[in-house]
Amino acid sequence: MPVTSSEAKAYADSLFKHRARRFLVGRGTCIGNAKLHTGVKLTLQGLGPLFTGDYYAAQVRHFFDQAKGYRTEFEVERAGLGKAA
Repeated sequence: MPVTSSEAKAYADSLFKHRARRFLVGRGTCIGNAKLHTGVKLTLQGLGPLFTGDYYAAQVRHFFDQAKGYRTEFEVERAGLGKAA
């Protein structure tokens, strides 16, 4: 628990930033890419002006099976929308 007002402010700021980052969330699948891991910045394109842009990779899972081969599933998040057209 924060003891001073500056500690309380720092704690509140960190909570706000964490919640703000999850304003917009999504998930997707792509051809397998070992360079994708939690914490990297992903640029998603072709989603329209509000959703195209940079996202933070919150979760990444790599799979291989005989039917679909190597693929990567990911969950992303970011603090806000893009600009409307």
